[in-house]
Amino acid sequence: MTSYGGFGCPHCDHPTGFSTLSAQTAHIKKEHPEQPHYARVTTSSGAYVDYFHHMDRTAPHLLMHVHPETGKMQGRLILSNEGHVSSVETHPELRRQGIATELWNTARELHANMSGVPEPKHSVSRTTAGNKWAKAVGGEVPKLEGGRVVSQRQFRGIRWE
Repeated sequence: MTSYGGFGCPHCDHPTGFSTLSAQTAHIKKEHPEQPHYARVTTSSGAYVDYFHHMDRTAPHLLMHVHPETGKMQGRLILSNEGHVSSVETHPELRRQGIATELWNTARELHANMSGVPEPKHSVSRTTAGNKWAKAVGGEVPKLEGGRVVSQRQFRGIRWE
């Protein structure tokens, strides 16, 4: 078993790992140019979206919406390795301001411009709010699993609140 002092490489069993994200990204760009790597995108609102590829071979893709001045996370979008939205969440005080939509659009942009980033797809399990959001941002919106939305209670423990 390899023990890393920081970040490993999600694309190979690098013998030592990396102590910084920039070192890991440089390795991936050089040794695995066809694979995704960390990226920071500036959105139309001026906020950043930080993209983290699966940090190991089993973890999903993470996009974090970050305030440009405070550095605080305002929202997050998690994609499965196949691109299905596992979770999309905005800080409760910042909802209905386009943050989730900026995350979705950035995921689509990254897919179009960086090899290995999955195309975002709506999940078959959605809350009422998630169902409305999926229809609003567009893309193929699959039928709900079981024909009904998932209750907020089922999301307890993974929601922002």
